[in-house]
Amino acid sequence: METLTSVDHLPWDALADRLDRDGFATTGPLLTPDQCRQVIDLFDDDTAFRSTVDMARLSFGAGRYRYFAHPLPALVRELRTRLYPPLAAVANRWAEILGEDTFP
Repeated sequence: METLTSVDHLPWDALADRLDRDGFATTGPLLTPDQCRQVIDLFDDDTAFRSTVDMARLSFGAGRYRYFAHPLPALVRELRTRLYPPLAAVANRWAEILGEDTFP
């Protein structure tokens, strides 16, 4: 599996500043085309998911979304593991400003 070096090079201070200023921030691509294909290919593998929500059945429009089963696919697990610490830092800063609980 290719490593997610793109995550290691994100300008977290600049992203946090942009979030403060504009209310949103974008990172640009984090996955290679091959990694994107891996994730896309997972969607039709029913064993990769613990549940599926049919949005039309719930009158939420067309489409469906799925919850991954455990263990998570390696690429998803790596994204979650690598992104959580810096995102939690941003969320904690906002939580403190808003007087809310922080994230571990």
